[in-house]
Amino acid sequence: MVEMMLSTFIKQHNLPEEFSFAVDKYYKPLADKLVSRFFENKEPYFVGINGCQGSGKSTFTDFIAAYITTEYQLNVVVMSLDDFYFSNEKRKTLAQDIHPLLATRGVPGTHDVVELNHVLTQLKDKKTGLSPVEEMVGEELTPENSIIYICGYQGTIDGVIDHLDSKGFVTEHEKKSDGSFGIKYESYG
Repeated sequence: MVEMMLSTFIKQHNLPEEFSFAVDKYYKPLADKLVSRFFENKEPYFVGINGCQGSGKSTFTDFIAAYITTEYQLNVVVMSLDDFYFSNEKRKTLAQDIHPLLATRGVPGTHDVVELNHVLTQLKDKKTGLSPVEEMVGEELTPENSIIYICGYQGTIDGVIDHLDSKGFVTEHEKKSDGSFGIKYESYG
């Protein structure tokens, strides 16, 4: 099962076959250690990944999440600090009131730390509620009312969303007459 997941992962991420050596030497042992710690504590376990642009943080976290989900059937939440930027409007206001650099993403002071703390607290307390996409459309997404389009891939979700991989933002949404949603999601990272 893991071998098939790894093969698919390598293809989806356009990685060289040699990536599997790094997986065996570094990624899997670390993931196994994280799961071990999770089972010791029996509560949500938070891991932060740090690195410069292009260093492989997204590939690393995507693999760890896929591996843990496949190998251990555990729910994994992957978030980026980029998911917690203030809105463009809020950053413009900060730029006018405090400093012009606050109009751009990435500058210290442009993240919604209160919202980040709220989300982390909900996860810690096992009260995840609706995902950001579900909050935006105003109801839970299920296999009966949702088709997810990601980078040209279309697939009906096969259960309640329990793997949040939020690396972007919703730019448009509409509820259709049949009760389903059309969502345009801009991604990055």
